[in-house]
Formats: sequence, structure tokens, C-alpha cells
Amino acid sequence: MKFGVRDDEVENGYKILCDAYKTKIHLQLYPLITNVLIKERNIEIEKDDNDCYYTNAPNDIFKIFYDTFEMILSS
Repeated sequence: MKFGVRDDEVENGYKILCDAYKTKIHLQLYPLITNVLIKERNIEIEKDDNDCYYTNAPNDIFKIFYDTFEMILSS
């Protein structure tokens, strides 16, 4: 028994909503992440003070996910 009821339609409805949400989020995030990676491919790689190469792409990608989850949690 899930959601306090024994009706399979409730669980099926929940799964349908989750799948629809997953698809919607994927369609919104995929282009954003792709743009970050394309932009990354076209920039000059930088070194820090320790002669280590670095990029801001991971920070940008994690920020995209963080902002998305923050929006979900605040709803």
C-alpha cells in the first residue's frame, strides 16, 4: 500500500507524472549542458598558479542542476 491507498491507479498515475517530469527536465537541461560543453571546447585552456589546468565547465554544469533542484524544493 503506497500513498495511503490500495488503488493501483494512484501508483500508476504517480509513475506517469514522474516519467513526464523526467522527460521535461531532460529536454530543458540537455541544451543548457550541451551549450556549456560546446563553449568549453572553443575556449583557451588556462593554468592556475600551480601549473594545473582548470575549467569552469564542471561548476557551470553543477550550478544548472543545483538551480533546478532549488526550484523544485521551493515549490
